Amino acid sequence: MAPDVPYILDIAPDDNAGQIIRFLTAGGALGRPFIAARAVPPERVDILRKAFAATVKDPEFLAEAKAQRLPVSPHTGEEAEKIVEQLYRTPPAIIDAARKVAAED
Repeated sequence: MAPDVPYILDIAPDDNAGQIIRFLTAGGALGRPFIAARAVPPERVDILRKAFAATVKDPEFLAEAKAQRLPVSPHTGEEAEKIVEQLYRTPPAIIDAARKVAAED
């Protein structure tokens, strides 16, 4: 991170611009999520989440990721779910503005 470069949300001209920026960059917060259909029973989702959490703490897994220079910075299923829920609560006006920004050359 460059120390003299401001964080984009710190220089957003107003809250509306901040909301557009957060919407457009939310995918980065999720990274590469593992997803399951809503029809998957909650007990299976729990098993999958526990297995994932165990994997990303496993010393062998971490050593292999390090050897391949792959970053490991996981989010829990609950954290990812909150990000998605926030996206779904985005007001339509912000989504429309974000579309316009994304379509600009």
